[in-house]
Amino acid sequence: MAIKAMNFMSNDTYGLQLDQKRRLYISYGTPCSGKSTALAAWSQKYDLPLVQNPDIIDKETRLYYYLSNAFINGAKAMFFHFQMEILPMRFWQMATAPDRALVDESIYSTLAYSNALLKLNWLHEYEYRTFLNNYLSYQTILPKPKKIFFFYCKNVTVIERLKERGIPIEIESYTLEYINALNEAFLETANILREFCDIVEIDTDKYSPAEIRTSFVE
Repeated sequence: MAIKAMNFMSNDTYGLQLDQKRRLYISYGTPCSGKSTALAAWSQKYDLPLVQNPDIIDKETRLYYYLSNAFINGAKAMFFHFQMEILPMRFWQMATAPDRALVDESIYSTLAYSNALLKLNWLHEYEYRTFLNNYLSYQTILPKPKKIFFFYCKNVTVIERLKERGIPIEIESYTLEYINALNEAFLETANILREFCDIVEIDTDKYSPAEIRTSFVE
């Protein structure tokens, strides 16, 4: 049987035409920084498509297996497997998003997480380099976001919201050290992303939910 050749050019991936003119609005920030809540409100208020995958780390998934082994069993090598597997998932989430979509999580958040793991020495340098090479490949294929909305809050606020959310693995494993590394890495990564994309900062300690609901700008 003859195998049909595939065109792997940057704007045609597995037959998916990647429209570089799409306007994508990306959420970015640590867990419990207010991203998903804001995007849901904006989607409803401004009638914008919402692209998200809240079940991506359900207990029955391989990603959860990696994460639980890394945090609960101390198998830090699992972080590399997690990062490498979630990266293409976030890529496809952006690649398939329609014009004017609000995209909850992206390859940019995944980059920030890897930067935090490197800070903590939970990723080896060679693992990080492998991840980064893959990340840069995905970045060149995707359209540049119209805006990245950077949600952030204090470490203590993240801890309080994690307790309210009530996910056991987060409550048990997301230490102050880890949350602090995330906050630092997301800020440092955002400063790099500013070089090619417009970033809107939203301090969810400072603004009320009502104020955030009306803070979306195209």
